[in-house]
Amino acid sequence: MKYGKRLAGMAAVLAAAGTLVLGGLPAASAAPAHAGPAASGTETIQIMSTGVGLNHKPVIAVGVFTAGGHNVVLSSTTDRFVFPNGSFKVKFSKPQGPQSFNPATCLLDGIQHGTYRISHGSGAYAKISGHGKYNLIVLTVSPKGANGQCNRSAKPTATETELEALGPVSV
Repeated sequence: MKYGKRLAGMAAVLAAAGTLVLGGLPAASAAPAHAGPAASGTETIQIMSTGVGLNHKPVIAVGVFTAGGHNVVLSSTTDRFVFPNGSFKVKFSKPQGPQSFNPATCLLDGIQHGTYRISHGSGAYAKISGHGKYNLIVLTVSPKGANGQCNRSAKPTATETELEALGPVSV
C-alpha cells in the first residue's frame, strides 16, 4: 500500500476540480499586481500532473500575482511552491471525500476536498499569508501482478492528479 497511502495524502502533493493546467508552460511574472503596500485579494493556485512522481509538478498561480513554477513536497501535508522570484509553504488539511478502487480494472478514483494555509514566504513572497479551500481529483492505475491481481503497493502505471486551491491572499 506504499503508493495507496501516498494517494490518500495527495493533497500535500498537488494537483483539481475546475480549470485544468497544462504542464510545461513558461513561467510568468512572479511580482505582485502592483508595487508598494501589500496587495491582497483572491488567488487561484492550480496543479495538474500526469506523472507518478511527487515533486516538481507544474504550479500556476493567478490573482493578486501571476506566476508559474513547481511544487516540492516537504511532508505528507506540506509543499513548498517555488516560483522564479521566491517561494512559500502551503499546508494542506487531510483530504475528505469519496475514493474508490476497482479490483477488476485496478483504477483508484478519488474526488476530494480540504483546506490549506499559505505561509513562510521568501523573495517576492516574504510577507505572504493566505488560506482557502482546495479540490483534488486523483486517478491512478495500479499494475497487475503475475497472479492477475492488482498490485497496489507497486509504482502505479499511470496517474493523473489535478488540484485547484482558491482563497484570499496578502502579499
